[in-house]
Amino acid sequence: MSIIIDGKNYYGIIYKIENTITHTIYIGQTTHPKGFNGRYYHKGTGIIRVYNDLSGKRNRNESYNKYLLRSIEKCGFDAFVVDELFDNRRVKRKRVILYRKI
Repeated sequence: MSIIIDGKNYYGIIYKIENTITHTIYIGQTTHPKGFNGRYYHKGTGIIRVYNDLSGKRNRNESYNKYLLRSIEKCGFDAFVVDELFDNRRVKRKRVILYRKI
């Protein structure tokens, strides 16, 4: 499935969530047709949307990124920047990894 943005086909979106206080970077990828907003299916925009999705999963005892959720709760919404990067290569699966700057 491809995503069409501005008339161009993309097979996936890579997104970066960065904590500007701790400089922790979370990288994720999705093939959802709505991109980042489809990956985190809750109300809000940006990091608020991520928080609502993760806290909802925690409340339902579903799998979620507890490190990212704890970081949002500790540092607040203003400490995060969300960037979407487009990828022309085919994305095979959803994955979120944690990278800590040394």
